[in-house]
Amino acid sequence: MIELITSGWHTSLQDNGRFGFQHLGIPEAGAMDQQSYRRANQILGNDMHCATLECMLQGPILKFWAATVVCVSGTIEKMYLNDIAVPKDTILTINSGDILKIGQLKAGVFAYLAVAGGFPTQEIFASRSQYLNITSNHKVKRGDKLPVNSLDLTFSQPGHYARIIPLPTSSTIQVIRGPEFDQLNQAKKAILFNHTHQLSSDLNRMGYRFEINKDLAAKEIISAPVIPGTMQLTPSGQLIALMRDAQTTGGYARILQLTPTSINQLAQKRAGSEVIFELID
Repeated sequence: MIELITSGWHTSLQDNGRFGFQHLGIPEAGAMDQQSYRRANQILGNDMHCATLECMLQGPILKFWAATVVCVSGTIEKMYLNDIAVPKDTILTINSGDILKIGQLKAGVFAYLAVAGGFPTQEIFASRSQYLNITSNHKVKRGDKLPVNSLDLTFSQPGHYARIIPLPTSSTIQVIRGPEFDQLNQAKKAILFNHTHQLSSDLNRMGYRFEINKDLAAKEIISAPVIPGTMQLTPSGQLIALMRDAQTTGGYARILQLTPTSINQLAQKRAGSEVIFELID
């Protein structure tokens, strides 16, 4: 069992996502930065679908009441096991009574704590990802106690240490054309690709909004399917990048689509960051 002494800013259980239910209006959810999520599981030798703790901006303080092994990946700079600094992207051996402090994420937004065998919490619609109105809570809170699997004491084989490919940190975000891309005239396309776009402070797991540019606008459309990574453009000139908890339909023009890597990359950008879109199709 793991007890949350503090919960951090927004910490939730996330796996690779909830698929096959979008026709019912149920979002995919899942880890915002899938690359860091997968790496934490991979290093432990976990199944790639195992649930992890996703930490946003400020990590939690955790007390372990059972021996286990964990790995933390993502944009974490400093964390402490029993007040001793420990590295990310490596297997950490945990004893009963140990305390792990995951501090501020100064270089990005998300970090992921994987535990041996994953968190055996309830599966709802084939996923353990927390999401408002699907699971009983949309995040964990102080005092919560999370179950962990009994550690096989023969666990001695580390995960497969494939070469760690760092997530791109540049300001360039690769995109492909969306269904309504050609509704933009050449002047608007020039604004889209020849100028930087600044992230607003309105960022959450549903979507990342950019500062409004009144010269870049599009008419609303009849409500149509959207997926994580769909980039919408509003009549007021605001770009919205839909993220993992996005709705399944929307009425704004779908002008671009982020690549899988670009979703992970954008997820780690903070408010005020400036990005440049690169069309790759």
